[in-house]
Amino acid sequence: MNDTLEKDGDRLEQKFWPELRDSFPNYETLWQLLVVPLRQPGSIQLREDVKPWQEEMCMAHYSVFRHFAAARRLRAEETFAFFEAEEIFFHLGAATEMVERFILSVVRTWGEIETDKLVPKLDKNEYRERTRRYWKRGYKKAFRKFRKTGRSVWITLHDRGKIAKTFFCKICEHAKGDYKKWKTAADYIRTYRNAIAHNPRLVYHERVDRRLKVPKQDKLNEYARWSDLVYRRRDEDLIDLDRLIESCQTDLEHATNTLWAHLIEALPTLLPKDEHQPVESAQPVIATSDLVTRDRPDRFTSASGTSSALDRGY
Repeated sequence: MNDTLEKDGDRLEQKFWPELRDSFPNYETLWQLLVVPLRQPGSIQLREDVKPWQEEMCMAHYSVFRHFAAARRLRAEETFAFFEAEEIFFHLGAATEMVERFILSVVRTWGEIETDKLVPKLDKNEYRERTRRYWKRGYKKAFRKFRKTGRSVWITLHDRGKIAKTFFCKICEHAKGDYKKWKTAADYIRTYRNAIAHNPRLVYHERVDRRLKVPKQDKLNEYARWSDLVYRRRDEDLIDLDRLIESCQTDLEHATNTLWAHLIEALPTLLPKDEHQPVESAQPVIATSDLVTRDRPDRFTSASGTSSALDRGY
């Protein structure tokens, strides 16, 4: 594997790889195994004869990197403000979607038999049972939300995240636990992304030093209006916006890197023969930089197995 992102990646990969190599090193390893063999000689373009599932894997894999890079670029803006913060959450949220999209494309490489095991079609009785459970457990809450915000009421019968969860459970017990950690980091980000996307502008408090503070995740519903922040604000309910964003991205990059490590190790059994580079020498890499904590009730352990800053008492 002589190809590297530093000299053989596209322009965006070459520019942002130095910033992402410590927290997301397995991106390059998986890129070497999946993408490089499918390129035209001397070009960054894929060959015309690549199969659709191969192209989908490459596109989703690249999109994860692109959204991480876009979030870092916005964080580096000298005029970093709330507008950039909103865009950052959109990019990080999109990165979580692309991780699940990539996993789905990997699942498809197993063929129809294995895919059917992970994505079973509901029969009429199963459909009725799921709708009955939703009526009993979820509909009333969703309807109250609709009355308050106009948010559509729907029932989810199939979920891409459940496919990813089942997939990593099949790899090994460690992979199952690491996916759970990734999902925790992803859901934390999605909470803020959804609050920004589906509600009036997220309230924030500007301190005297012009640093911005926003409600903590578990306090978002208590600060739905400007008046909540102006007249009923409690300082312990808020968190520095820049610290929140930094920790969200760092946690997600580390957790994604660990999922990539499991994929690298499982790759020989996942892909059809002769569809990938020999992987005997491919070793997943542990991310080297430390995690930054968010102020939240649960603890989060880094992808490398070390404690986050919260566990260390920072």
